[in-house]
Amino acid sequence: MDTINTAQDTSRHVAPPTPAQLALLARVVRTVARSGRLSPDDAEDFAQAVQLKFLERGYDVLRRFEGRSSLKTYLTVVVRRLLLDWQDHTYGKWRPTATALRLGPHAVHLERLMNRDTYSAGEAMQHVSAREGAPGLGELGRLVERLPQRPHRRMVPIENAPVQRVEFEDLVASHDRHAREAQIHRTLQDVLARLSAEDRRLLNLRYRQNRSVPAIAQLLRIDTKALYRRFQRVLKQIRLRLAEHGVDGPITTSVH
Repeated sequence: MDTINTAQDTSRHVAPPTPAQLALLARVVRTVARSGRLSPDDAEDFAQAVQLKFLERGYDVLRRFEGRSSLKTYLTVVVRRLLLDWQDHTYGKWRPTATALRLGPHAVHLERLMNRDTYSAGEAMQHVSAREGAPGLGELGRLVERLPQRPHRRMVPIENAPVQRVEFEDLVASHDRHAREAQIHRTLQDVLARLSAEDRRLLNLRYRQNRSVPAIAQLLRIDTKALYRRFQRVLKQIRLRLAEHGVDGPITTSVH
């Protein structure tokens, strides 16, 4: 039987996000999607992917907020990291072509702006020409003509997301944690057994096979947005049933 691990903090109860926090998250997602030049359809898919990821993790990113910046700035960094992951999953990683590398750094910069960041040729040339030591627009135009045409990746550079600290555990605490995890594992097996066979199949594809939601939708020939909503319903159902057994905490993306 497919099972999903849960991370359990037995020392404190993780409060659900407040309406104000959810509203702020939605605004941040819209802003990051605009900065990434996503189309309206892609922006909606990305927003659903972010909501699903936060739900899978039990909104633990809010618990890790330490107040070193504003919550908006903190969420922006996290969501930008999710945008990079989403774009890598959806479009694949962007790399300069051999032609651009051969033509030099200005050609690489032009290609990155046009093919990764979706600038027009004119916008890219204006941007590169403003750099110190850059050639004129005429030469930049000739470089553009020599670059191969590639599909737009619509990807943006981001800062590194905050890294969660790993704290030391003594042997007694480790034993207690493993005992608690074993109890959670048994409870989760019972909860999953009550799901439909189709829902268990979806969880297997999502977590054990590590497929993205769009990839699963394409495999099963169903609407991607509808599948996002279905995953949200299934995960909420799992969390509610776990809560009935006294289990709180994020649902991670690890399946055995």
